[in-house]
Amino acid sequence: MAPKGGKMEDTHIIIADRYRSEIGELTISKNLDMEIGETNDFELTLSLDDWEKTDYGKDFLLYIDQTEYGGYAKNVEIDTALDSSTIKFSGLMWRGFLQKKIIEPPSGLAYLTVSGDANTAMRTVAGDKLDPLFVFSSELSGLAVNYQFDRYTDMLTGFEKMLKTVNARLEIKFDRTDRLVHVSAVPIVDYSNTLEYTTDDNTYFKITESTNKCNHLICLGSGELTARQVVHLYIGENGEITTTKFYTQSDEIVEVFDYPNAEDLPSLTKAGTDHLLEIKNAQSVVIKVKDVPAEIGDIVGGRERISGYLVQKPIIGKIYRISGTTENIELKVGD
Repeated sequence: MAPKGGKMEDTHIIIADRYRSEIGELTISKNLDMEIGETNDFELTLSLDDWEKTDYGKDFLLYIDQTEYGGYAKNVEIDTALDSSTIKFSGLMWRGFLQKKIIEPPSGLAYLTVSGDANTAMRTVAGDKLDPLFVFSSELSGLAVNYQFDRYTDMLTGFEKMLKTVNARLEIKFDRTDRLVHVSAVPIVDYSNTLEYTTDDNTYFKITESTNKCNHLICLGSGELTARQVVHLYIGENGEITTTKFYTQSDEIVEVFDYPNAEDLPSLTKAGTDHLLEIKNAQSVVIKVKDVPAEIGDIVGGRERISGYLVQKPIIGKIYRISGTTENIELKVGD
């Protein structure tokens, strides 16, 4: 994605060596997929002929300045097919680096808890685990958190869940000036009332709606037979999780969640809630656009004119894709 306010055609993909010293821009023909939100990785495919003319070396870095599109090309695959010999590079995006770090509870304690400013909390939890590439903002975010992390959760999931409790999201961007990845907490922006994507401007939509998934989860915890912990969780009228049944009779779809290691009813309820969020009814929308100011966690609106289908959901994934000279961004929105 181009920096906020920019256009796709102005995008500059920078190549740097393993020490982040800039080599130049990626100008040769390429196929590039950079995905954030789900796989958090990228693939860059070049012809072997073009590759031989470069001096990128191994473990090179590519990035788009002032965005979170970027990462190290750590993996290589060479295909010498007769019709087109290619070399493919892949690696983790910056968000993927966070995903590969684990938040462990302190020695002697069941959970890690934090309280105070969100930026301070993230900086404390991260410690030196992502040095020297990442820097967590030392400025106060103005967002006060009081949060208990899940046991042995990955850093990305932990930070995202923590920030969601204060209606905030992660901001991640590479700065070519100091050659560092900057991470901070910022408020979620709701663009749905001011920015609506429609098929009128040739925007591509792929819409999937699942309404026959679980809406009643029976959570089974520790204990045996009649002494076993049991919690019933339900999906409410507006998609919220509640302890009051809304869907009944043939509309009720029940599943069982077996969690025998639950320490108590609150921990069973929390684990069950997390599980139900993953399996409940969902809307999935992919919107292909040319330019978008919103980031992962921000809320956008989209309308398919023929069907009248309208969605106002947070962005859960973005794919920046180049195929030859064609560039676009795919937004994945959902709960």
